[in-house]
Amino acid sequence: MSTATVTQHSPVSITVELHTLAANGSSSKLKASADVTLVFGELGLVKLCGFSVFQGAENQLPRVSPPARKGNGSHYYATVMLMGKLQKLVYEAVLTEYAVQVRGHDVKYREQNR
Repeated sequence: MSTATVTQHSPVSITVELHTLAANGSSSKLKASADVTLVFGELGLVKLCGFSVFQGAENQLPRVSPPARKGNGSHYYATVMLMGKLQKLVYEAVLTEYAVQVRGHDVKYREQNR
């Protein structure tokens, strides 16, 4: 487990607790889970548990899925929906922390994908 805090001149501070799941060489696409804490200053905070990081083959980019519950069959239903700039900030924070753990250095996700 590792924790990273991201503050990008916004009214919210984002903290990510990432837990890597799959060892290198594993065939599982689920690579990590993450809990995200959003701190809104004096207003308080929100902790969102259960984000997932998926990655197929090594040359594919990782992607973040929001917390979800399993429905009938193999369909999953999101239990948390983020939209707009907040979604982008949270997903980038999770992917950046994943990159730090997997690659061993701090490389911004969006800089990798220019």
